[in-house]
Amino acid sequence: NMTCFLSLLSLPTVDITHRDKGGKTVLHYLMLCPVVFAMNAMDLLMPMIHRIVEMGGRLHEEDNEGSTSLCILKDFGGSKDLVAAVNALQSQGRKRRRS
Repeated sequence: NMTCFLSLLSLPTVDITHRDKGGKTVLHYLMLCPVVFAMNAMDLLMPMIHRIVEMGGRLHEEDNEGSTSLCILKDFGGSKDLVAAVNALQSQGRKRRRS
């Protein structure tokens, strides 16, 4: 559940930027979660993505195949509203890091 996921993210040993052998990050895998697409679950997904972005996760980082987590969301059927919300969140994160 979301509370458990967010609790795991707060552990001091979590490296939010870790990549697997394929170059995928936690955000890539989150976007591949079937629940995201079955429900277009903005209320479920946005708090998790927000927390990951706050911790330094980047939606526009490419895996070894050149796919970003945002591309995965678009390609696998995320609603336009969900894609727009996620994209806006990434833009906000970039503005905060520049300040």
